[in-house]
Amino acid sequence: MTLRTRLFGTIEWNESSLIRFPEGLLGFENCQRFLLIDDETILPFRWLQSVDQPELAFAVIEPRLFLPDYKVPSRVTQAAGIDCDSGHGMLTLTIAVLSRDPRRITVNLAGPLIINAQTLTGVQAVLDSRRCDARYALYEDLMRATQHANSAMPDPSKARETLPLKA
Repeated sequence: MTLRTRLFGTIEWNESSLIRFPEGLLGFENCQRFLLIDDETILPFRWLQSVDQPELAFAVIEPRLFLPDYKVPSRVTQAAGIDCDSGHGMLTLTIAVLSRDPRRITVNLAGPLIINAQTLTGVQAVLDSRRCDARYALYEDLMRATQHANSAMPDPSKARETLPLKA
């Protein structure tokens, strides 16, 4: 199938690469089908491209790349119906607001996207905004993570291997 997008022009995709958010995303409840697209020009960010509304795409990033201890409580994933055995087979993404000035890039840690990598079903969790910042400035943490690339941080390629991606 083909999809004409604002960011990527016309792209080819198939049903097996769709990530479904049955409830949609906050503010975009009618957008339930997405593709995860790698774009080397914005690494370590990726795009979550809506199939239902092709002009809509979100920049996303795996929060553990810059906050290794970031976790979504299992009670939240279970309540949302994302059944992943102790986090195995689960991909967590946060929506980012990009800027030309990297110091102004923020991510929403209070509304992570939780995706079951086996079923390609996801949900946007709503966490306590008193504990998780909805406009977290990640520049310093991302720079620190980059400097310590050989530390015990998760390997982003492993998470990417768990989902069929559109390049």
